[in-house]
Amino acid sequence: MPATVEIKNGPYSPTFWTDMIHTQANGNAVIEMGTVGDVTVDFDKYVIQVFDATVSSIDPVNDIRIAPNRVGRAIINIRNLLQTQIERFKATENNLFGRTGSNTWISADEWSSEWFLKVGSETSGTLTIDATSQLASVVMGRNEERELQNELPLEYQATAAGSAINVGCTEVIRVGGILTDWTYSKVAAQITDGKPSFLQSTQPILMKHHRDNDFRTASIMQKVNRADRGAGFPNVNVQGCEGAWLYAYDSSGTQLSAQFFPNTTAQGGGPNFGIWDGFDVEYPNVYMTFNINWAGQLPANTSHYYVIFSMGTITACESETQANVMQEPGWTPIRYDIRPQKCNDYDNINVRWMNSFGFWDYFTFTKKNEKRYNAERNEFTNNLFSYNDTFTGSDARWRGRTVYSQKLTEEFTITTDFLEDHEMVYLENMFFSPDVQYIDGDGTQYAATIKNKSIVEKTYRKNKLFQLEITLVNAINLNSQRG
Repeated sequence: MPATVEIKNGPYSPTFWTDMIHTQANGNAVIEMGTVGDVTVDFDKYVIQVFDATVSSIDPVNDIRIAPNRVGRAIINIRNLLQTQIERFKATENNLFGRTGSNTWISADEWSSEWFLKVGSETSGTLTIDATSQLASVVMGRNEERELQNELPLEYQATAAGSAINVGCTEVIRVGGILTDWTYSKVAAQITDGKPSFLQSTQPILMKHHRDNDFRTASIMQKVNRADRGAGFPNVNVQGCEGAWLYAYDSSGTQLSAQFFPNTTAQGGGPNFGIWDGFDVEYPNVYMTFNINWAGQLPANTSHYYVIFSMGTITACESETQANVMQEPGWTPIRYDIRPQKCNDYDNINVRWMNSFGFWDYFTFTKKNEKRYNAERNEFTNNLFSYNDTFTGSDARWRGRTVYSQKLTEEFTITTDFLEDHEMVYLENMFFSPDVQYIDGDGTQYAATIKNKSIVEKTYRKNKLFQLEITLVNAINLNSQRG
């Protein structure tokens, strides 16, 4: 009987994350295999089988055999496997921008897959499986090559506990982060032109902006980390995000509206059917994306608005307008400033891209933009006459140089307004992204790739006023008949 194999370290090991149900593969997925009790290896090879549970729980997408190293273990990085296997846009009704139907929420099955591993050994060609990992929902993001960890950093995970002051109420111990590469923020005390009064003065608020009618979304890891800080765990129904508040203000700081959008299955989210259902948050609802700004949602005079994701609580502690929902943020609040269109400027180009977390980030390019068409032609020489016919002189049918095939590409060069340092750092992530899409001035949507092979980092210190110019190439070429 060969020694029993187990996962010693990796994204699916019991020591990797608290409940080992969900993880995020940010680029690397390094797994170390060893034997239980570190007994001497008495088999030929370690075996690891990788399964995409959304495809099959019987047939692995890969079966890897590797000999033990000099300390009797095996280390393998399945990053490339995950990069090629995890699909985006499984739903056929998902367009490039905008809502999916009438939904205000989109669950992460658009961006993730559910995986598990089987590990064991091979001796003289005989396979023995010793352990099967728990299911894990995996989202492909980006990280440094030398960073072997796969967990989502703690600052992005919201944590709740029971309140010591108001018994039974929910207390947010740690406000979760928004899954975006935008980092510029202010604390609530610095904002004087209108904000929700319940925000604590030291609460950081992400400060974003967009042009009127531009589409925006925000994504979170909604599964709540439940903790006991001396007053017990939070109510059993506190499992995830109950929904999003949207507070709209005019330029004088007057609140125009307060709307709540429940994170329920009827709205494209879940897993709750109704508010305060308390269902365990499992795949595909671990990561959730909220559709923020579509036509008719905001009052006409809105100059800025806040999006606040909140947890649930008991009736004694709920908000005044929504049963069993806190007003206080469970995730970092976001403020969006609506910038008016300039009547004498260029058409705005609204761009989105897959960020380092595997979700969407956005930016509006407002300055010079121009389209360009390129043609790469394969030609051949067509005979000037047929040797089988009577030669009668020139003929309009004689072709000469003829296009056998041609590759037609459409390029679109877009330019930002003058940038600040934090905006330049943010847009570098667009350059790194493998998935870029845009809406041009006439509202047509395109998938694209970035043509630029490099960008130079710019800062106010060395460049003073600076802009960024990016050339996008439409992902689908123009087609034409041969000559």
